[in-house]
Amino acid sequence: MVTSSIARSDLSASLLAWGTARADLSAIAQMRKKLPAWAPSDTPGHFLKHADEQTVLAVAAVDQAIQAAKIDPQELQNWLIMAAPRFIGRTAGVATLDRFERGGGPAISPHVIPQHSLHSTSGALSILLASRQPNFGVGGTTNSLAEGFFAALTFPSKGQTGTWLIATAWEPEPQLDQQGNCTNSPVCHAVALGLSAVAPAICRGHLRLNQAGERDDSVRAVRWSDNAAGLATALTALVPGGSEEIFGWRLPWGGIITLEAREVVPGLAAAA
Repeated sequence: MVTSSIARSDLSASLLAWGTARADLSAIAQMRKKLPAWAPSDTPGHFLKHADEQTVLAVAAVDQAIQAAKIDPQELQNWLIMAAPRFIGRTAGVATLDRFERGGGPAISPHVIPQHSLHSTSGALSILLASRQPNFGVGGTTNSLAEGFFAALTFPSKGQTGTWLIATAWEPEPQLDQQGNCTNSPVCHAVALGLSAVAPAICRGHLRLNQAGERDDSVRAVRWSDNAAGLATALTALVPGGSEEIFGWRLPWGGIITLEAREVVPGLAAAA
């Protein structure tokens, strides 16, 4: 049980839905060819052809969250979208620098900036979800997961009915040669969290910001997770109807963010 001091929070959100995805490079190549059923009917089939690998996994995680919670995609058009990738664009960046060195500007693909930048994942999802709300990328470095949580809890809520927070990361990180070819076997992970300030009929947990930091011995029930890969793996392991897991992240200024998550029994999921 979490201590009373860690449970006290000034900012919180209900967890409506969550989904995860993991895939290696060969699997991602196949995932690019298929769009989720909720994508607008006029979306080109090659929409994900040039997308960063982390964007492809983010779409898959959101798709799983939507299906698991049985959310009507039409209800998602007023959801804010935040993406917190870790080192997005690294694989494409190495290849781009190599091409530039050999061929100059004309050798650079026009897809590099729109598809492999910090904002690329949230931008792609805003198109697929037909969102009318802002979308943006958060972090981009080793602390992107905690920074994403903090942004989701503190961004002004005006007009939106919910927030998507999608975090992605490689584990292990890709090892690249000078031409941008991968020399190891990395796996990309993604976790998508559907959050709301309003308590839903069926809640999968809560996200909270605790502004008073606590010592390690006072939060023994919390599992400290460093990145999206670890969180996605832990969420996937949750058992329907099982006990709640509590994850935690420390912020540089002393605050603590906790995520309480549980898996609902199949058949009891409800629309947001």
